Amino acid sequence: MCDFADEKMQNHPNFICIPHLGASTAEAEDNCAEMAADQIIKFLETGTIKNSVNFPAANLEKQAGDSTRLCIINENVPGILGQITSLLGAKGVNIAQQLNTSRDSIAYNVIDLDSFAEDEGPSLQEAILSIEGVLSTRIIWTGSAMEGPSNFLTKM
Repeated sequence: MCDFADEKMQNHPNFICIPHLGASTAEAEDNCAEMAADQIIKFLETGTIKNSVNFPAANLEKQAGDSTRLCIINENVPGILGQITSLLGAKGVNIAQQLNTSRDSIAYNVIDLDSFAEDEGPSLQEAILSIEGVLSTRIIWTGSAMEGPSNFLTKM
């Protein structure tokens, strides 16, 4: 197999020509930069994670309607997701949909909340951060990286 075929090689009976990926070309580097920028925008706007080397892949399509998206990073240990959903229920917050995924020692949650008021965000984030094993929270209010606020809290 070879991705640089010449006439002599092409006539060999055991030769298989494969597509040349051109990973080091200017075009490939431009495409990679564009792909990385698109993936960062998706993360900021929707919490989507794609092609990460240290986080699990995650994609939760936004439902129709007015919901607020809560993203939580936590240690991947038993019981934390239950504590998070119990806390939300105790605060009267309805979960419209959610995604929980993990990779090695990290878990990532994307939770859409129904009828959630912006002024409730900081106290909810503080309560979630008080759960042992929760590392950070982020609320995405608008679904646009150009609009705010997007509140990001992490443990010190």
